[in-house]
Amino acid sequence: MSLHHNGVAFSLVILGLAPMSTVAIPGEFAAVILAQAGSISTHIRDSYWAAFGREPEPDEARYWAGQGRRSVEELVTIHRQHIKSDERTRRDMITRSYLEAFRRTPSDAEVATWNNFLRDRGYTYWEVVIHHRKYVLANPKTSPQDIDTAYKTAFGREARPAEVAHWQSQVLMNADQLVALHRDFIKGDENVRRDIVRRAYKDALKTSPSQNHMDYYEPLLRQNAYTYAELVNTLRANPYIPGECKDSRITRAFREVTGEARGRAHLPRGSGATGDCDPALYFGYSSYGDLKNKIRIKTSNRGVAYIFIIPTQAAWQGHIGWGFQRDDGRYIAGSTENPLDSSKPWKTFVVGKGDDNKAWVTRAFDTEKEMLNFRRYQLDEFGGIGRSHR
Repeated sequence: MSLHHNGVAFSLVILGLAPMSTVAIPGEFAAVILAQAGSISTHIRDSYWAAFGREPEPDEARYWAGQGRRSVEELVTIHRQHIKSDERTRRDMITRSYLEAFRRTPSDAEVATWNNFLRDRGYTYWEVVIHHRKYVLANPKTSPQDIDTAYKTAFGREARPAEVAHWQSQVLMNADQLVALHRDFIKGDENVRRDIVRRAYKDALKTSPSQNHMDYYEPLLRQNAYTYAELVNTLRANPYIPGECKDSRITRAFREVTGEARGRAHLPRGSGATGDCDPALYFGYSSYGDLKNKIRIKTSNRGVAYIFIIPTQAAWQGHIGWGFQRDDGRYIAGSTENPLDSSKPWKTFVVGKGDDNKAWVTRAFDTEKEMLNFRRYQLDEFGGIGRSHR
């Protein structure tokens, strides 16, 4: 096989190449043997085209020119070691080989597979391209079955005749590769995303999405390019969106309680029967009013910080205690180093951003009372009467 570039011809003798899948690659490629005479610069340039599929950069050409005369075959052997050791080079070669052979970029799975083969075996750019071309010749058209499977996975519907004809006129792809392309289409078309949400709700839950559910999932598909199949699995696992409880009274009570306390209603943290939506957190409430009272207690301290000090002790001799309530309703409390430099009492001790504040005695508590009792005991033990401030 002869290749030409910049008016210079050189021969590639490829041994033992057999058709194989673009993802699963059995067997070994045989070595590429390049035989030609020419100047040092010609050898360098042709070795780069054979190994990397590109011209050498000026600094690369200068480096190899200073290494003495080597044959193209010797240079390619050295380049193989570089291909094995440099992932950035491998990924660039893989992307360009797909553009050369298939007129498209590779999927993540294809990049991962070829990256492993190039790393382990040092395949050159043209060995990869020739493999791709042999695969195209052996598999000239994408099957209607793969096209239909990809459409059902990505959009939840069968491919239309015009769509089948379109994809059969393109470079050969399997179903997974088509789904990867459809993800880009999903990200770019709002009508397609809304149609996917409606189909997924109908098939997974036998219902139509509410406006709140559509407003949640449509942007999610835009951001993450989720397919119909992925959304169906999500809905079957948990049909509730964040902040929506299986017991709708909990959702309603949260909105009312937080709206009264903060001037703006907040949704529960969790969904279905998880997080704030877990009915067990409210001890079998006896009435809606009882539920609101329990939620009021549960949320009253959210956003509240606790500081514990010993007012009778010199500031540089003690520690500062702290505490806060976690999202799950429990409390965390601990201590940090004294706020002043004990060697220089007149100088404020400031912990820099990212520095260690020397936290110690950090514990979790089920209730605010348990935390306050523990902190009071600690502060009393270490001198003076403990006093906490919220």
